[in-house]
Amino acid sequence: MFLRSIASALPARSWDQSECWETLKDDTLIRSLKPRSKDLLEKVLLGHNGIERRSFAAEDLRAVFHKSAQQLNETFEREAGKLAAAALTK
Repeated sequence: MFLRSIASALPARSWDQSECWETLKDDTLIRSLKPRSKDLLEKVLLGHNGIERRSFAAEDLRAVFHKSAQQLNETFEREAGKLAAAALTK
């Protein structure tokens, strides 16, 4: 067996790290976090960690922060087939 190519496909919407932070810092959710958690989240989203953009199977970034891990997975699962097909056609 030979590997002939590698391809990937991402959800249609993505946001850069600063967009994620700007959206989150103005949201009511961040007020419920402890100061240390807030600082850590800011460091993750604004630090130099090799991640430039975050892709979610969602149209509204603010809604992403209000979903549980299970809900995020379910949203992605609905898009997974289309993403797989897009990668395979590449």
